[in-house]
Amino acid sequence: MALQRKPQADVRPARSPGPGHESRITELTEANRRLKRKIFDLYTLFEISRNLSGLLEIDRLLDHLLLTAIGQLGIGSATVIIDREVTDPDLTLWRSKGLIPPKGIRVRIVKAGGMLRRLESVRMPLLRDHIELLPTADEQDRSMLRMFEAVMVCPMLLKEQLRGILIVSRRLSGSSFSENDKEFLSILINHFTVAVDNARLYESEKAAHLRLREAQSQLLHSEKLAAMGRLSATIAHEVNNPLGIIKNYLHLMRSGGQSRPSDTENLKIVSEEVDRIADIVRRLLDFHRPAVPGVQDLDLWQVIDDCLKLMRQSHHSRHVEVILPRTRELAPVRANGEELKQVFLNLFMNALDAMAEGGQLTVNVLRRRTSLLAQVADTGSGVSPEHMPRLFEPFFTTKQEGQGTGLGLYVCYGIIKRYGGRLSVRNRPEGGTLFNVRLPLRTVS
Repeated sequence: MALQRKPQADVRPARSPGPGHESRITELTEANRRLKRKIFDLYTLFEISRNLSGLLEIDRLLDHLLLTAIGQLGIGSATVIIDREVTDPDLTLWRSKGLIPPKGIRVRIVKAGGMLRRLESVRMPLLRDHIELLPTADEQDRSMLRMFEAVMVCPMLLKEQLRGILIVSRRLSGSSFSENDKEFLSILINHFTVAVDNARLYESEKAAHLRLREAQSQLLHSEKLAAMGRLSATIAHEVNNPLGIIKNYLHLMRSGGQSRPSDTENLKIVSEEVDRIADIVRRLLDFHRPAVPGVQDLDLWQVIDDCLKLMRQSHHSRHVEVILPRTRELAPVRANGEELKQVFLNLFMNALDAMAEGGQLTVNVLRRRTSLLAQVADTGSGVSPEHMPRLFEPFFTTKQEGQGTGLGLYVCYGIIKRYGGRLSVRNRPEGGTLFNVRLPLRTVS
């Protein structure tokens, strides 16, 4: 019986991987790593964009930018330098994290300088080595980069205009910045630049709104006082006539010589009260009548000194210390001296009344470009917020009944207004009140 041979299996030697196989795996691994990093960066940018919509304060935005750059890139420090306004020719507003620059440093980078012009043209981050090799690079720019330990500088662009720069230091790992890092920074900065611009628009609108509200409030207050002044003038004229008749009859009764002693005393009291009413009427008229003649060139400090001398005894008896500046500058105004004395005497007396337990009365005159600002500050209890809008209204007073007519500040307001000035008041943060008397500055030839 013939033996049959079993078919032999086709055994071939296994093929060993080619020389490019391992490199291919390495490339795929690296591509996968880059892809994961890009996905992570995109997610980070998405989260940042979502959070930026709720930030409208420039300082917080800049802090957020710096901390994000430090955290995402693993760098030691970051500094942002921007312009204060769109029209500013320089970058001067700066903020830094992870680095302690010298105290009192003033940053100023010219927009038209070589470094910023180059950043504006390339529209992408540049390494410091490349910037320092620029023929147009300024030595001041180089010094600034060294001070902030710059390794890379990124432009902040908005509407084709450079609005600032972000300076980043070396990475803590010692590795260099990749193209992905530069791309991430570019996108990140674009988001923040738009957010900063929106925050500036918001702050500008907010400031304009506050100015409008203040102007409306001042206009309403002025119109209210003007209407009260006209009404007061009408009432004063009407009251003056019967007052004159009453005074004439009182004079006749006193000169008759037939009255009893008690009648004489009663007539004296009635006459004094009539005089007091006449004084109130006169003060009402003073508010609305045109400026009185007799204005002259005065030194406002001399008027203030005269008033303080008249009240020296009151200051001492009430344990109030008067604080004046050590040096004084001539404070020329053109006004009626007696009227200005009436204003400052009233302010000083109100300050004393507010410091029943003693305190400090601080007086100063500041010279502005076209005006003088006299300030009278006390350390009293201040004015209640609900009373503040009514302080200059006639017959309004915070003093106890019988201690004030409520016409002092009303008349003072009218006097200062007639001279083209302004009288205002506010509470001081440290306690007490501050009256500001602003008067036109007389030009000394």
